[in-house]
Amino acid sequence: MTEKRGEFVPTQRIMGMQVIDSKGSSIGNVKDIGVNVVEKKIDLIVTTKARTELRIAWEDIQSIVDVVLVRKEVEIPKAP
Repeated sequence: MTEKRGEFVPTQRIMGMQVIDSKGSSIGNVKDIGVNVVEKKIDLIVTTKARTELRIAWEDIQSIVDVVLVRKEVEIPKAP
């Protein structure tokens, strides 16, 4: 999803992008994109500031322009 509806965003452009939640908090950076073919779902796999991994469902992404903007507040999991 970008500012222009229907515009495709190459995966290479998304990798490494900063991820920001609805409060404006930095969550981390996009590490990879996960695809579930059976359920037809896409997740962004994010490396958080706490050095943990977090999955963000594609439907929770509001915008991808200079950063990935998540439409809700995200709680960062603590490192074990």
